[in-house]
Amino acid sequence: MKKVIAILVSSILLIAVSAAIYLNSLTQDEFIYPSVSIEGIDISGYSIEEAKTILEERLNLGKIAFKFEDKSWDYSLKDLGFSYDYDKSIKEAYDIGRENNLINNWITIFKLNHSDSVDLKSYRTNNYQELDTIYNQIKAEIDRPAIDATLSISDSISITPDQVGAEVDIEKLKLLAKNMIEENHKEINIEVPVNITQASIKKAQLSEINGVIGEFTTSFNAKVAGRSANIKLASSKVDALLLMPGQELSFNNATGKISLSTGYKNAPVIVKGELQEGVGGGVCQVSTTLYNSVLYAGLEVLQRRSHSIPSGYVSIGRDAAVSYGSLDFVFKNSHDYPVYITEWVSGNTVTAKIYGNTTKHKNKTLSSEVVERIPRQVKYINDPTLPLGKEVIDDPGRDGIKSVTYETVDGVTKVVSRDHYPVRTKIVKVGTGPAEVPVNSNTLNPNDLNVQDINDQVTDLIFGGR
Repeated sequence: MKKVIAILVSSILLIAVSAAIYLNSLTQDEFIYPSVSIEGIDISGYSIEEAKTILEERLNLGKIAFKFEDKSWDYSLKDLGFSYDYDKSIKEAYDIGRENNLINNWITIFKLNHSDSVDLKSYRTNNYQELDTIYNQIKAEIDRPAIDATLSISDSISITPDQVGAEVDIEKLKLLAKNMIEENHKEINIEVPVNITQASIKKAQLSEINGVIGEFTTSFNAKVAGRSANIKLASSKVDALLLMPGQELSFNNATGKISLSTGYKNAPVIVKGELQEGVGGGVCQVSTTLYNSVLYAGLEVLQRRSHSIPSGYVSIGRDAAVSYGSLDFVFKNSHDYPVYITEWVSGNTVTAKIYGNTTKHKNKTLSSEVVERIPRQVKYINDPTLPLGKEVIDDPGRDGIKSVTYETVDGVTKVVSRDHYPVRTKIVKVGTGPAEVPVNSNTLNPNDLNVQDINDQVTDLIFGGR
């Protein structure tokens, strides 16, 4: 029995010694163990110096390229400050099978010689700060605002196409570049992430404008310099304007403040029913001309008021009074297509045209009528400077008028507006002074002239009608 035990112990010792001798034969004091690689480059069986030479030859930093449309930005990662730490990578490879206790090291070495393999990631120094400068440069070259389509009209309608806008998503670009650099050390190609923005006004929308849908012309006395200048200036403010569907236009906002400092001149104006000298006389004729073209174009009128007295350059009930800061003419493009507004002066006429989609537009006729006249009242005022019993008309006053304006489309008539031009009291001065000394009957007394006739002549001279 003792002999059997001795033989068994001897066999175990022999096996252990043999295993130790075999495992020890697998160890290498100067070389990296088998089946060890870095970034797929096999460096097993090489010394540290030899492995470093191999990595320097085969493990090189590549290029990074950014692309967008036909633009490209190419850079060498090495030039950007990226580099490999070859020594640190090789030391990690060399330590495999040497970094643990003897038994664990033998187990690791055995596996590397028979079944296992290890592919290590390289150690690298990354310089993302330099890339930040490049990102900003790329953004500066790519970013652009969306540009709306534009329309101009001379002899024909011309449309400049819209352009899409672009904006680089910097944060997304940084994350994308970092992930790709960390996963790849060769050629890196990055499609720059860009947010595309659309123009608000597109060529397809403006292409719906194909002709005139509303037009109106009024005339004025071109010899009245101030009034003529004001009409020209105000017309230029509402010329070449585009209104998209649902968009509103304020006449006062378009013309701006009416003052000498903004280029307007002194000219006769109607203030509280009286003809006075003031800044901006004639501007109301521009708003009135535009108002009538708006009616013909079928746009929605949001604000509009008539004058205190009828205007001589347009049918009753079809004027539009404006006064900056108090009275405005406002309308909206109620169509489902854009409209384009033009207004200009030629000789002694001012014309407003509105362009739109003639295939969708329905022509209309406008008419107006006086539905009521309100007789003026007479007020007598004693005047001691006049001979006793002498009567002089100080203010002829005027009758009040109520009018209605209609539009007719496809045989259907409806009311556009109801307007009221208020009555003005007639003022008569009655003399209470000494009795008048008789004079030659052939002598003309200026007080006998009809003041109303004089006023009408002055008005016609200035306005060609109010």
